[in-house]
This record gives sequence, C-alpha cells and structure tokens, in this order.
Amino acid sequence: MNKEKISDLKTRIAQLKVAREDLREPLDFYSKILDAYDSCDASDFGEPFAPPAAAAKGPYPFIALGETELDWNAAAPLFRSLCKTFIENVEAEEDVERAAETADEDIAGVIRNAFRVFISAGAGVSAEPTEEVTPQLAFISFLAMRPFVDAYVAGARALLDNEDGVYEAVCPVCGGIAAMSALVREEGHRHLVCSACETSWLYKRTRCHLCGNEEPRTLGYIMAEGPGVEDCYTAATCEKCKQYHRMLDTRKKKFELDIALEAIAAAHLEILAQREGYSPAPGWRGLDNSN
Repeated sequence: MNKEKISDLKTRIAQLKVAREDLREPLDFYSKILDAYDSCDASDFGEPFAPPAAAAKGPYPFIALGETELDWNAAAPLFRSLCKTFIENVEAEEDVERAAETADEDIAGVIRNAFRVFISAGAGVSAEPTEEVTPQLAFISFLAMRPFVDAYVAGARALLDNEDGVYEAVCPVCGGIAAMSALVREEGHRHLVCSACETSWLYKRTRCHLCGNEEPRTLGYIMAEGPGVEDCYTAATCEKCKQYHRMLDTRKKKFELDIALEAIAAAHLEILAQREGYSPAPGWRGLDNSN
C-alpha cells in the first residue's frame, strides 16, 4: 500500500467521521492500521509472480495463494506493528499477544500459518493449518500480508481482460471469493473484488455470484437513508439463496476502493439486510472479526 493511497484513505476516513458519528470508533482504529502501513518500506514487498502471457486465456486461477511462499520474514515488522495496534486498542486474543512476542527466528512460521488459516477459512482456498489460530490473529496476518500479496499478484492481475473478459464467481487470479461488488465506468460494469488478493474482475451484473441465479425478479437491492448515509452503497440480495453482499457504485463517489474500509462504511447495510431475513455472504466480515 503506497503512501498516496494511504493519504487518500485517511482523507476518506476524515470525511466519513464527519458524516457518520456512529462509525468514529472503527474508523479511528482503521486509521491506526494505516499508520502501520505508512511506516513500511514499499521496496520490501517483493517481486511479482510472472505467468506467461498465454495464461490470460486460463486455466484459472493463476495462483494457489494458500500454497504460495511469500516473504514472511520481510512482513515481520508490519505484522508485529499490527499485533501491537490490536493489543493497545481492542481486546486482543492470547495468541495475538504471544505472536507479538515471538522470537525473530520463529516469526515467519507464525505469519505463514495464520495467513493460511485466513485463506482457508475466509477466502475459500484450500490450505491445511499446522496449528489452530483465532480469527483475530488470522485477520492480522491478512492485513500484514496485503502489500506483499498485492505485489505478488500484480503480473497475474494485469492479464485480466476487464472490458470483455468472461470470468466465474471466484477470483481468476487466486481463487478467492468476493468480498464485495463494485459498479464501474459509465456503463455500470460489475466487478467482483477478491477477499484474499483484492483483485477486481468483470462479472455479469444480473447474476447472483453466490448461487448463480439469473432471474431478474428474484434479484434486488437494499438501500439505506438517513443523515450521512451515502447512496453509493447498496446490499445486493437474492431471493433464491437468501444471501446478500455489499455493492459500491463508484460512479456516484470517486475515491480509492479499500475492502476493509468499505466493510466499515457499509456496516449499516449489514444490519438492514439481516433484519429483512438475508444472510451475509461467506468470507471475512472486515474489521468485525477483529474485535
């Protein structure tokens, strides 16, 4: 995560805090997470995976992220900083406190294991954990590995055709499940956004990516109204599977998309959708599983 994006996200957080007093606490917490990113040296994030150009036509996914060896040792300073942020600001789990004190020679194994637990449990990619970890520690490992994963998948991400490409409901880059949807460009093309590597890819707008339903009468949207509530957020719903997921219309708001921040900003939709009998889509729930 580069400094320009961090600056943009902090501006966005400041705007949200003015409009949404109810979100002040989680927004302040995420701002502290961004502080940890800001202290990192972007040159340490590693080299991208380089698939051949012919791979653009598949098979998908390009990468088995749950089996990939990333630079766990390089991620250690950020991981330790994030553990400290959680310990100082929320009720930290015991394994988070132990991880923060792990010796340098063992820290790579802790990060690797926790990250693979996150991928396995939250992103739909097969990986066998070597020991049990709490969802909180798994989420911290995801946060710590975000810049490394972003650098690693950059080459594979560049192969996607987001004009005319036809992709399935799982991420064509890493096989992860979608954290949310985004409507982009004037045509309102729908992109799914991966919960594991944060790649976005073109997907059919009138299809439920959770069950494949394409009947227009059974696909709907829930919108919220009230002070400070932005109309760029909706909860997309499906009557067949009775699930919902967050959707962001980027044509109405121009800002840097960040799946963790959007999980906070659209939290009100979670409440509305569940009150109307819809279940959340599988996968991680953003900062909700960090507390």
